[in-house]
Amino acid sequence: QIKGLQTAWVKSSASNNLPSWFNANGLKTRDLANVGNTAVVLNTLANKDPEIFTLDADGNRAATVATPTDVIAGGTFKIAAIEGMGDALVATNMATAAGNLRIYKWNSLDAQPEVWLETTNHGNVEVGRSFMVSGDLNNGKIAFACNANNVVTVVYFTVSNGTIDPTPKVITTNKAGGSNSNIEAHFVGDGFWLASKDHHPRHFDMSGNYKEDLAGVKDKVQGAAMRFFTAANRTYVAATTTQGGATVWSKGNMEVLDVTDGTQNGSHIGTYPGSGFGDANWGGSVGSNSINAYVSPNQGYVGVWALVPDQGIGKFYYYDENSGVDDITVDEAEAVEYYNLQGVRIDAENLTPGIYIRRQGIKITKVMVR
Repeated sequence: QIKGLQTAWVKSSASNNLPSWFNANGLKTRDLANVGNTAVVLNTLANKDPEIFTLDADGNRAATVATPTDVIAGGTFKIAAIEGMGDALVATNMATAAGNLRIYKWNSLDAQPEVWLETTNHGNVEVGRSFMVSGDLNNGKIAFACNANNVVTVVYFTVSNGTIDPTPKVITTNKAGGSNSNIEAHFVGDGFWLASKDHHPRHFDMSGNYKEDLAGVKDKVQGAAMRFFTAANRTYVAATTTQGGATVWSKGNMEVLDVTDGTQNGSHIGTYPGSGFGDANWGGSVGSNSINAYVSPNQGYVGVWALVPDQGIGKFYYYDENSGVDDITVDEAEAVEYYNLQGVRIDAENLTPGIYIRRQGIKITKVMVR
C-alpha cells in the first residue's frame, strides 16, 4: 500500500527554480502528457504556433516533438491539449460549437503527426480546451466535456483497431458545473468523472445522472485535473486543488487519495508539493492543469506528474522495495537507463554499489549493483 509519494523534482515559482522552457517563446506551458514513462509538455497560446517536447528524468527539456504544419485554429488554440494513449501521443485543437475539430496522432514520439479525425460533428458544443483518453489504440475512448447554457455535455469518440468512429456519442448530464470546455471526462468502471476548476470532481453514470462528489477533497478549491491509477493492488486518485493565497487559484497542488474501499471512503495519502507551486492566478490565465501517472507492469513503481500553469510542475513517485531485486553485472554497452531511488538518472559508468531502477524501453526493474 502506498503510504506517501517521494519528490523526484519540483520546478516552481514558489521554489524560484522555474526552468527556461516554462512559458517560453511567448507561449504558456498549458498541458502535460505521458507516453509510457516519458513526460511530454505542450507550450501554446491562442492563435500561436505550439511547441511540444519531452522532459528527461530531471525535468529538463529533452527532445522536440514534431508539430503539425497545417494546424487549424477552429476556435482559438491551434493545439490546446495533449494526452498519451498507449505508445501514441494524441492532441486536439480547440473548436467552437460549430467549428472544425481536429484530432492529431503521433504513433511514437519521434514520428510525424497525422490528422486522425477532422469533423464538425461534436455535439454542437465547444470542445478541445481539455480532453481525456481511456484505453489504447485498439480499444479506447477520446472524450470531451463542455458546460454551456448551464448544462454539461460529454462528447466521446470510440477507438477500435487504430480507427476513430467519426460519429460521437453524446451524454447530457443532469448537474451543471465547470468552465466552458476546460473539463476533463474520465471514464472509469460503469460511469465517468468530470473534473473542472469550478467544482469538485463529480461522478455520473453512463446516462449522465449525478451520483456523488469525490470525498476527501470537498473542503478544497478545485483544479481542473484528476487521474485514477492502480498500484500495489490498490486504487488511487490524484486531483489538483488550490490552497488559495493571493487569489483563490494560487498555491496549486495535487491531492492523492487511496480509494480502494470506495470514493466516499478514501484515505488521504498526501498533498504535493505541500506548500503549493506558486501564487500566480492560473484560473485567470490558461484555465487548465494536468495530472499524469505511469505505473510499471509489476505495479512496483509509480511516477506521477502534476502541472499547474503559471505556477510550476513536479514529478513524484512511489517505489516498492519489496517488488523484486535482481542481481546484475553492469554492462556499460547495454541500452538501458539507470535511476536512483529518488528518480535521478545515473550514468552506467557512475553506478556505485546499491539499489537502482533500471529502465529498458517500457520495462522497469529494480536491480542491485554489487
